[in-house]
Amino acid sequence: MTEYYTEVHIVDALPNNDIPLTFHCASKDDDLGYHHPKVGDDFHFEFVPRIWFGHTLFFCHFWWGNKQAKFDVYNHHLDVYCSWNVNTISCFWKVQGDGFYMGPSLYEVKKMHDWIVQAFHYVYIEVHIVDALPNNDIPLTFHCASKDDDLGYHHPKVGDDFHFFFRPHHDIFRHTLFFCHFWWGNKQAMFDVYTYELSVNCSKDENPNDYCYWKIQEDGFYMGPSLDQVRKLHDWN
Repeated sequence: MTEYYTEVHIVDALPNNDIPLTFHCASKDDDLGYHHPKVGDDFHFEFVPRIWFGHTLFFCHFWWGNKQAKFDVYNHHLDVYCSWNVNTISCFWKVQGDGFYMGPSLYEVKKMHDWIVQAFHYVYIEVHIVDALPNNDIPLTFHCASKDDDLGYHHPKVGDDFHFFFRPHHDIFRHTLFFCHFWWGNKQAMFDVYTYELSVNCSKDENPNDYCYWKIQEDGFYMGPSLDQVRKLHDWN
């Protein structure tokens, strides 16, 4: 029996990049992480679908300004909207300003879902971690996570800007917290890169969104509202 696999494409076909698109995709077994595409970007993944003992299902949660949507981007019932080749099933999602379209190619799609407009505007937090070390002779590695989301291990080069977005919990019962563990040669450090208390070091715009910058230097870790407005918060251990 020939094994076949399925590939799912999610293409940002929004009108422009003025309002950032964010989405998070997962299955029961695999978390595909958070993604922040630009217009025209094609995020895609592939897998071998399960036929016995349950069917494969992937869902995604999308955010765009004050709109959001959450739905299955793949289950076996959606195969009818995909193209079938010798050993490949290809499914395309097109994210547009008026909703979500699916089909066997970007040029043959039908509308499947609408955006849901929220009654209020969500605040986004954008955290940047910039490698400002003197050179790449000693590799930098770091791992970031919150209680709910693992952002994985990263190995930047000097000048790289790793960044992520989220919507914070700022209520009486809980606050959003992200921490990171850094390694650089025989040095390391672990600390919170975002908490409600640390947000005083971030910048705000009229939306109002927060922008938080961490600058990793040879002598320690600096934070501020931009790369040229930072103050030292932590040393290497």
